Amino acid sequence: MSVEILPIGYYTVTVTTPAAYTIEVVTPEAYTVTVAEPESYTITTAGTLGPPGPPGAAGPNEVTTSTSTNITGILAGNGTTVQEAQMNTNKLLGRSTAGVGDIEEITIGDGLTLSGGTLSSGAGGLKSGIATAAVTDVYTTTITGVTGYATNDAYVIKFNTANSDGATININGLGAKQLVKNNNVIITGGDIQVGQEFIIIYDGTNFQMLGIAPNQMFAYVTNADSVTINKGQVVYAFGASGDRMSVKLANNTGDATSAKTIGLVFSTSIAPNGTGFIITQGVIQNLNLGAYNAGDTLYLGATPGSYTATKPYAPNHLVYVGIVERANAGNGQIYVRCVNGYEMDELHDVQSQGAVNKDVLYRDTTVSPNLWKPASISTVLGYTPPVTYNQNTTPTGSGTSSIPVGSLWFHSDTGIQYTYFYDGNTYQWTQETLPLGPQGPQGASGTNTINNLTATTFNGLLKGNGATISATTVATELGFTPENVANKENTTLDTSSTKYPTNNLVKTSLDSFADDVDYAIMVNQRILFNF
Repeated sequence: MSVEILPIGYYTVTVTTPAAYTIEVVTPEAYTVTVAEPESYTITTAGTLGPPGPPGAAGPNEVTTSTSTNITGILAGNGTTVQEAQMNTNKLLGRSTAGVGDIEEITIGDGLTLSGGTLSSGAGGLKSGIATAAVTDVYTTTITGVTGYATNDAYVIKFNTANSDGATININGLGAKQLVKNNNVIITGGDIQVGQEFIIIYDGTNFQMLGIAPNQMFAYVTNADSVTINKGQVVYAFGASGDRMSVKLANNTGDATSAKTIGLVFSTSIAPNGTGFIITQGVIQNLNLGAYNAGDTLYLGATPGSYTATKPYAPNHLVYVGIVERANAGNGQIYVRCVNGYEMDELHDVQSQGAVNKDVLYRDTTVSPNLWKPASISTVLGYTPPVTYNQNTTPTGSGTSSIPVGSLWFHSDTGIQYTYFYDGNTYQWTQETLPLGPQGPQGASGTNTINNLTATTFNGLLKGNGATISATTVATELGFTPENVANKENTTLDTSSTKYPTNNLVKTSLDSFADDVDYAIMVNQRILFNF
């Protein structure tokens, strides 16, 4: 009988002649008994061992003279011989092929080391590379051992140039992949600086970048509006839904839709009650800005969700949205920074509550801190100031104290000006006597000017007919010869129709006119001349 000791710890017993054998189990092991011909055998594990029998003849795969000191490692058989197994340096035993089968040598991968019988992770860390960009924002790098992209593969990349816009990276020529941040946001200009290092992780589609400084600020929101909101539209904070802020389209026509303007929609679109991203500060790209110019200041518009380069004025509300960085019909770019205008009562040093129509603001320095407060003009002045009326009817409230004393009323029909007066008993309007102003300069000579006339030049009257001036007499112009009134003081004149057909010439008393007036010509009872 021969016993073959195999590497996995079991024994094979071969019986060459019919006999009875007893095998004592000294230690818990596994035994296999192979019977060469049909016989009956008994195997027990109890009883007293007899003296050892003589050694059997050597089998074809006999292992002889082996001791614990001259065998190290693993014994392996190749069918006809048994020998110590041989292995290459830095290999492990295992099986890479699917299913049960032979043990195989397994290669130790990058990042692992085998030293002194101990397998440990190496000191190299993540695989790394240096990215260059022969074309702006198109990075390439070479990393040893990378033969394909697999989800969750991570690399440390040092960039030798800054980016100016969205960028891609290509490792070992395996294909360019988009560089993104915040899950699915394409990086923007300035996110990568010269010499910066980032960890990039492949997500199955793009490379996610870790470690980018916050060049943009986002908010994850719910669309509370009844319509879909699209990328680039302006929104305001409406409330909260699903443990997140909700938004609606903003416009400048009222305080409710403008005062809480917060940003622009960043996602492609957000359906009603849907969720998505808005940008509250930073760069947003790929907008239709063909109607604008780089450097234009943008304000909230009157149409929901819109912006405009035209500065709005009251009653519309002024909200600063951002500035156009790149004007382009399909690749426009805005730097977003919403700044809301303020109502008067939102200023920290204005106490405008309680203001009524026609109140004014005044500075109250008797309180600390000093405040602007509303009050009527009379309250601020300490008295009611006069009012000026320009109308052709008596002002309402005349004769009462409702019109301030000293008020002026200019009668728009007569041109007479009145002053409101209180004599201690009665409120009344009194007509003003206005002094004459200084005499104005003499006008330029007309076309029919008479110059250098003397008393001897003519006798009688001068008559003008528009183009010429000629001499005439009183009788000619009157159509009759008037009575000589000389020395007829206080006498009745001849009033016959032959002397005075239509007019009356009367002597007036000196006390009716100024002292130098003696006579007056009365025409239809109106004084035409006095002398």
